[in-house]
Amino acid sequence: MPSNKSSDMVHIDHDEQFHLKWMREAMTMANEALASGEVPVGCVFVRNGVAIAKARNRTNQLQNASRHAELEAIDLILDDNHLTPSSLMAWHPLSDTTLYVTVEPCIMCASALRQLGIKEVFYGCENDKFGGCGTVLGVNESIEHPVHPSYKATGGYLREDAILILRRFYVTENTNGSFFSSPPCPPIFHHLFLSEFLPLFFLFRIVPFYKGCHIPFSFLFFFVIYFISIFHLFKL
Repeated sequence: MPSNKSSDMVHIDHDEQFHLKWMREAMTMANEALASGEVPVGCVFVRNGVAIAKARNRTNQLQNASRHAELEAIDLILDDNHLTPSSLMAWHPLSDTTLYVTVEPCIMCASALRQLGIKEVFYGCENDKFGGCGTVLGVNESIEHPVHPSYKATGGYLREDAILILRRFYVTENTNGSFFSSPPCPPIFHHLFLSEFLPLFFLFRIVPFYKGCHIPFSFLFFFVIYFISIFHLFKL
């Protein structure tokens, strides 16, 4: 009869393989994003061992700063009555759903996931500039909220693959964000403006996480976080 330790190891290995399976699916979506000239981030939402939605970044294609992979997939789920029964819509429709995403969700996406009651998140590499699951701000669990439950976010799954595909993208530079058309604007600003700066202006729709906090203060708070990140990035 195997020892408890051996049994635990088998269980851990099984879980790891399960998570890696879905992370590979997310990487497939990230590769699709890269082929389309988008920042290569992909995700898969899994419920009861079945993928219920897959998506990738589409910010350049749609010229819409909120079209991160996570929000693209969330829209697919919320648009399907079979995936979001009306009895759940008023509360947390993702309470039995797990997200696999190649890069740590940004502050905007991490907040949306919490409001929808996501069960758990697994990601590839850290989002050093805009991470909302602990790297920059712990929106997922370190900030208390009276209504929206916290969720666990675990990184490191196919981390090197996630980093390498991002490097491939930035080596060629993101020239598809046509919001700016003047040549003097460095290509990296196309991505930062469309994928990171503009989402800030959608945050006024997000419920503040600080008790008694008013929307203008919440807006200012997130603005400061973003400014510090950009300051660090460009050594202003």
